[in-house]
Amino acid sequence: MRVGIKEITNPLEVLECIVAFDVRDYGTAKRDRMLYAIILGWDDASYKSFGWSEEEIKEFKQMRERFERLKEVDFSTADVVPKSEVESIITLNSQLEAKVFEERKEVERLKHILDCYALQYGTVKEQQDVIDKANQEFAREIFEEIESKKMFLKDHAGNMGVVVLFIDLVDLKKKYTEGEQ
Repeated sequence: MRVGIKEITNPLEVLECIVAFDVRDYGTAKRDRMLYAIILGWDDASYKSFGWSEEEIKEFKQMRERFERLKEVDFSTADVVPKSEVESIITLNSQLEAKVFEERKEVERLKHILDCYALQYGTVKEQQDVIDKANQEFAREIFEEIESKKMFLKDHAGNMGVVVLFIDLVDLKKKYTEGEQ
């Protein structure tokens, strides 16, 4: 879309230009005020003059910040991720977290068995060696699971929606690999 002398391809920037150069008074109707708050943002005095609470003002400012971050997406190359795929990715992430929890419980159970064994038959050094090996194997399995989820996300989610889930997966990996050291 051509706006003035500039060619704009990002639909959010187009929306911003439409609102910015519209002759309508966006301060008169509640819905217009809300749109303007998200797309362009009001100054603090305007927010207060509309009778919005501090909590509402904070929410509008957060939405405005998210709108600005979305404008950084290159929509000319970005893949649109269907809602069903995003939901399946979230489900996979939840399943991964459940599996990690179950694996963690199993490691704790094995540690307890090893403790009992060491008290009866082995030395502390032998016990520690077995525990270290079990921890390394557990960390390797979790890392492989996370890598497979990352590949799934990369193959199925395009450029959008991946960042948050990827960060969750990386945090999960750190939690269970660094927590054992």
